Amino acid sequence: MRIGRYSKKVKQINKDEMLRLRARPETAEEREARERKEMELYSLSQTVLQAHEVTCQYGREKVAQLLDFKQRVVVRLSPWFES
Repeated sequence: MRIGRYSKKVKQINKDEMLRLRARPETAEEREARERKEMELYSLSQTVLQAHEVTCQYGREKVAQLLDFKQRVVVRLSPWFES
């Protein structure tokens, strides 16, 4: 058995189950449950995004500044390493 990979048998079983679930109409309860889950996932993703934006020290502007600084250091040090 391979770790981290689907066997062909398991893959086919999952594929068959997905096709079976798609073939029948969704009940109102299933639709509501799915929509509720989708909203929860959206809300969670927005919370994570906001937390990242508030706490991340390396936004686009900061990264651009760091890359610019790196380039200036490389230019200044390049004479030391030329043959």
